[in-house]
Amino acid sequence: TAAVTQVMRKFVIGEPIFVFHEFLDAFKKNFKQSLAVGIVDIAFIAVILYNANYYFASLMNDGPLNDKIMLALSLAMCFILCMMHFYIYPQIVALKLKLPQIIKNSVILMIVGMKRSFTALIADGLLIFLMVLGFPYTTLLLPLLPAAWICFINTFCAYPVIQKHIIDPYYEARGEKNPEYARYDTTEEAVFED
Repeated sequence: TAAVTQVMRKFVIGEPIFVFHEFLDAFKKNFKQSLAVGIVDIAFIAVILYNANYYFASLMNDGPLNDKIMLALSLAMCFILCMMHFYIYPQIVALKLKLPQIIKNSVILMIVGMKRSFTALIADGLLIFLMVLGFPYTTLLLPLLPAAWICFINTFCAYPVIQKHIIDPYYEARGEKNPEYARYDTTEEAVFED
């Protein structure tokens, strides 16, 4: 996921790349942090699925109000975790931070960029819905394309928030320009004239 996010980040900032080379380099460079995030994800997903299954079964059997509240909290936690992931992987590939800092930043950025987070969540849901709707015909696309599209949508929505709140202030504090904007710098003199 981190390797695909690195490729999509380069697409979002408009940087030319060799896709397979960039993917393999990012895979090697970010493997440890991504593996740790993946293990934590599996634990959270297992807990959320267990909670949702238990409380949904209780809801079907006219369980107490507390079970309804816990089901709503479990679903809300699921949405929060999904939106946090929009910011976790771009930080892994773009910044040199430890995992606890990345998690903390993801929570803050999710709240600060709530509009973009919801936009990405809705776009992801719409894409998944369209894939399910066209099921027999979309099975040919299943191996790679939907995951790449979802990753692109998430990176497209989340990375500008990361740039605005983490990357740009870092370079401004040092009195430097963000090198990701170097391609768009028009202050240099033109080499050729008409």
